[in-house]
Amino acid sequence: MSRVLFRLLLTTTLTPATVVVFTLIYLFFAWAMGWTQEQALLLADVVTGLLLAVVWIWIWYRMVRWTPTRYAGVAVVFVGAAIVAALVHQFVVAIHPYFTEVGLVLAGLCWVMLWTAGTGFVWRESRAERAERLANLGGPNLACPNCGYNLTGLHQARCPECGTEYTLDGLFAANADQAPGLESE
Repeated sequence: MSRVLFRLLLTTTLTPATVVVFTLIYLFFAWAMGWTQEQALLLADVVTGLLLAVVWIWIWYRMVRWTPTRYAGVAVVFVGAAIVAALVHQFVVAIHPYFTEVGLVLAGLCWVMLWTAGTGFVWRESRAERAERLANLGGPNLACPNCGYNLTGLHQARCPECGTEYTLDGLFAANADQAPGLESE
């Protein structure tokens, strides 16, 4: 099993595991410790969110090229998701004051979705990073003349990024100056 597939499987199991952890934390503090539902839900949201963030970063840490911008982006996503979650809670409570518990659960779900999607956005590979990674693999690279997407290894002369179709001669001619040895005859 490849490392990427293993990480994807861990990520898939993280969602139900998060629900179980949230429920156990809530039950422990609501029933065993005698806290109010609001207190137990809030603590379950915070602790589960922190655990999810740590595990999420642990799973994907080696797959991300960490830069100061990405570190800062992770912090912004964490805080931004928390702010939006708090606003969701306030909105639900404003609709009906007796929906405090519902608001806390929705806020936690909102944070999880924003955190995972936001980190995916922050961690995505830039065009320059992708080009460098592919260049390190060796061999000539074929790039789409329209959008610059790397077409190396594809089995058709159609760019999956922008949809432009080429003849092989046209594609090789457009890339001849960037990759020696690709000149069309």
